[in-house]
Amino acid sequence: MFLEECPQHLSRIRSAIREKDPLSLQRAAHTLKGLVANFEDKTAVEASFRLETMGRQGDLADVEATLAVLEGEIAELRRALAVVLREEANP
Repeated sequence: MFLEECPQHLSRIRSAIREKDPLSLQRAAHTLKGLVANFEDKTAVEASFRLETMGRQGDLADVEATLAVLEGEIAELRRALAVVLREEANP
């Protein structure tokens, strides 16, 4: 589920940032935060929370840097999940 839904949520976050839409950013970041929390990825959860807070406060000043952190963490998480899925498919 995570591997399927994550790209959509990241796309919504990017769109909200591009369109300078704090409410959409808040919602998309909140949803993604819930997904990454299932994997206990503290850095991804914190970055998602920061984006959510930026959206709530309407302060998008550091949004690009925070998004870069989140995207890096998501990429690492996706790679780790791919390894686990391969190992489960080929025990």
